[in-house]
This record gives sequence, structure tokens and C-alpha cells, in this order.
Amino acid sequence: MTVRAKFRATLLLWMVSGLIFSFGTVYLTEYFLVPLIVVAFMFGVYCLKLKCPNCGKPVLHNPIKIFGTEMHIWTSWIPKKCSKCGKEL
Repeated sequence: MTVRAKFRATLLLWMVSGLIFSFGTVYLTEYFLVPLIVVAFMFGVYCLKLKCPNCGKPVLHNPIKIFGTEMHIWTSWIPKKCSKCGKEL
């Protein structure tokens, strides 16, 4: 399974579980907020830890240019190529 497929599957699971826990919070009991927050945190940490299979660089930590200055930030997208080794992701 590729890094991009893992990321997309995680986002899909996050949306489905978030929807289920949100409906549980609204219609059943407010205690569904606890698993909603825990699951969102777990999926977020998992996505931030996805790494390039070739060099091991986190795929969401990418360089961007703002006013001519290059900065590395955590982005919400996976680039086509790894910014460190240049291999396809």
C-alpha cells in the first residue's frame, strides 16, 4: 500500500468515524465526545508520522516559499515527489 493510499484511507476513516461519533453525541449521549476527540487525535498523529519509503522523511513536512523565503511546515497534502530524495510518492 502506498503512502498516498494510506493517507487517503486514514482520511476516509476519520470522516466516517467522526460522523458516527458526532451523531452519537447529538442523538444519544454527550459521552461520545471522548472517543471523537481520541480518534481524531490518533488519526492526526498517524498522518503526521507517515514517512517516505525511500529516505524516511515525513511526507507532510514540506518546504514552501513565502515572499521569497523558503520554510518547512506541516502541510495537509502529500507532494508528488519527496522533497528530500526526489522519489515518487
